[in-house]
Amino acid sequence: MCAILKDQWFLRNSIPEVIITDNGSSFVSKEFKELLDRFKITHWLNSRYHSQANPVERVNRTINAAIRTYVREDQRVWDTRISEIEMVLNTSVHSSTGFTPYFITRGHEFTEVGTDHILIRNDETLTVKELDERRTKMFERIYELVRKNLDKAHESSRDRYNLRHRKFSKSFIEGQMVYRKNMKQSSAAEHYNSKYGPLFLPCRIRSKIGTSSY
Repeated sequence: MCAILKDQWFLRNSIPEVIITDNGSSFVSKEFKELLDRFKITHWLNSRYHSQANPVERVNRTINAAIRTYVREDQRVWDTRISEIEMVLNTSVHSSTGFTPYFITRGHEFTEVGTDHILIRNDETLTVKELDERRTKMFERIYELVRKNLDKAHESSRDRYNLRHRKFSKSFIEGQMVYRKNMKQSSAAEHYNSKYGPLFLPCRIRSKIGTSSY
């Protein structure tokens, strides 16, 4: 894992200031600590049993949802679309930042077709120094806008969380169509992985048991 992190991220995208992880054994190992010490990276550990504090969990949920749309017919092909899913996520505008991850990290949008390069050829008239100065100013504006958008998103999320409460369980009636959580377990014999199966299944209320069970 340390070799992949160094070769596939550090040496391709530069060294980060902070790395946030959960408390998994691979992240508290001596090898991982030595890697961070070597590159002088600060390590932040999430609170145990509090996945909401880990932004990777939210991204994983999005990735799983994307994979789920591709494997409805055959879950064995789930790994054949990873590169496409990665591209879609990197070029999708994030609701909190207001920009695509690709644009934030590179200063320009992803080039989807070769003819798009014609639109950016004006850069050829600028010197290397002028390009660097323009990019520096552009990134400063980008990060300032991202920071403001993230602050707004945080306030909006906080307000929604504070307003969310449940006084009573929702009532249903017999014969009503509802969705229930899919509890089917993974099965190698059926080539079925519960992680990529539908989250909810349609069903009909047959009877009510007690005050909130059906």
